[in-house]
Amino acid sequence: TRAFGLVLLSHGYYTLASHQRILDSTAIAFSVAPFHFELSPVHLPLARNILLFSGLLIFAGCFARIGLLLSFAAIAYSLLLDRSLYNNHHYLLAELCMLLAVCDGSVLRWRWRWSRAAPRAPRWQFHAVQALVLTPYFYGGLAKLNPDWLFRHEPVASWAPAMLQTLDDACGGALDAALPNEFDVITPFATFVSWGGLLFDLLVPFLLVGPSPTLRYGVAFPAALGFHACNRLWFGGLGVFPALCVVALVLFVPERTHRAAPPPARRRPLLVAAAVAVSALHGLLPLRHLLLPEA
Repeated sequence: TRAFGLVLLSHGYYTLASHQRILDSTAIAFSVAPFHFELSPVHLPLARNILLFSGLLIFAGCFARIGLLLSFAAIAYSLLLDRSLYNNHHYLLAELCMLLAVCDGSVLRWRWRWSRAAPRAPRWQFHAVQALVLTPYFYGGLAKLNPDWLFRHEPVASWAPAMLQTLDDACGGALDAALPNEFDVITPFATFVSWGGLLFDLLVPFLLVGPSPTLRYGVAFPAALGFHACNRLWFGGLGVFPALCVVALVLFVPERTHRAAPPPARRRPLLVAAAVAVSALHGLLPLRHLLLPEA
């Protein structure tokens, strides 16, 4: 949770600052359905300051639950300002803030300082946070199951020259020196990145939650670290998403370190119903485009 506070601080310091610059130069804002009204960006600096303050609270362990609720409000406000600034990673941040704020656990009690006891929460809450973190991976893989990505390797093929140049610069020119001038590296590179990204997105969620420690730590963890390092190198516009996903790997260490606690028997039917409802929402909502008529 401390590391998540640092991620929120970074989001407020960098991402919301860039949103402010974009909105300052924008004449028309597009409202976000179903909120068909225009919010004024005049309060975005205040929202940014609130997010910075709440990120500090979470990092320091001072009233972390309040900090998470304030963070949710600040990020939600920034998301509703203009749908042209849409980024599903920002929605993930907002949802994580709300989900963590309503979870049980001594680490989030309404107190001034962190508890020294290990976090204790019902197992279903722990799995709910895991599932939310894994959602962008799996549905990102489903989104890649189309002819453009699989066979034409677009848009990676269009981005490949710039990506290779960035990689070569990071390697100090070693890549360009190692390849012969007549060798066409664009096509195999675009093929590798396209299919590699697809397989990573579809498989890594199952490897992270699977029963095999060898696959989790020997394959999934290194693959995730490499994947997000490349994202940070090539797609700086992803903001804090690579850092968030690297931090979230701690959720997939052995559960005994989290001291999961069973919920009271009288609350189980309600909790099961809530878990099913939230799971159905997150499982079906990303597929809503299948219900829309083709243009």
